[in-house]
Amino acid sequence: MTPLTRRLAATYSLALLGAVITPVRQNWRPKTRKDGFPLSYYPMFSARRPATTTVYSLVGVAADRTRVRLPYRIAGTGGLNQVRRQINRCVAEGRTEELCQRVARELIARNQQQRSLFSEIVSVDLVASKFRLDDCFAGDGLVGEETVLESMTCVDTQP
Repeated sequence: MTPLTRRLAATYSLALLGAVITPVRQNWRPKTRKDGFPLSYYPMFSARRPATTTVYSLVGVAADRTRVRLPYRIAGTGGLNQVRRQINRCVAEGRTEELCQRVARELIARNQQQRSLFSEIVSVDLVASKFRLDDCFAGDGLVGEETVLESMTCVDTQP
């Protein structure tokens, strides 16, 4: 090994060691900012969460008033989180009626193509569900209060 390659190897080793050891300084942060997740200070794990959260969802209502949670794919394109953000944006911008109309049209179209598992649904509700996060994470289920923000009939009126 030449002296130059030794110096390069030593420099690279020290830089790598420094990068690995640098997060250890986080261990001396104030206790209130520490996280219970091992070696993690990423905000997803360490950020304070509110005691309750509100989740918006779409519910299909049958003629006999039974309720079925509609899959996210009926509400929009993309993955679950992308559709969830689309729904949240519609609520924030006051476009709940437009969202329910779009979902109702999608259900009607699926029923006309004879490929719907939701053929009994006569209306679509946009529901705001408020949950206590500690109860959900403790395994007590999704017990919370629900508020219907918008309701839209989805019965095909054409012969």
